[in-house]
Amino acid sequence: MRRIPHFNFPIKIDLGCGKNKIDGHVGVDRDDFGQEVVWDATQGLPFPNDSVDGFHSSHFFEHIRWEDLAYLLSEIVRVCKGGTRITIVVPHAETKEAFYLCHYSRWNEQVVDGIVADSPNLEFETSGRRGINF
Repeated sequence: MRRIPHFNFPIKIDLGCGKNKIDGHVGVDRDDFGQEVVWDATQGLPFPNDSVDGFHSSHFFEHIRWEDLAYLLSEIVRVCKGGTRITIVVPHAETKEAFYLCHYSRWNEQVVDGIVADSPNLEFETSGRRGINF
């Protein structure tokens, strides 16, 4: 099932929102929890170039397989306007949460360093050993 309503751009999106979409954001999730967009993000993002001015994703990226990650990140860069704050929260690789069976990727500072190395406009911060934001 796919659901993509019409929007007045720019928008803020909450990718992988599940049941807990952030207020003021357009929820995007593969499963239907009543959010605005039902869509599998590994197939790309259903938004025009430069149409997003706020991006948030919490505890979604660890469910993405490494082979799908580069394309998904390129799609995020494509839809986000220049200067958009991109917030991605994942469990740190040293926590037990990182090893849940449904988690296909594990994240630490070195992984994020490798992702942002070629993107001078991206930066990240860690929130202790509980999670990583970038």
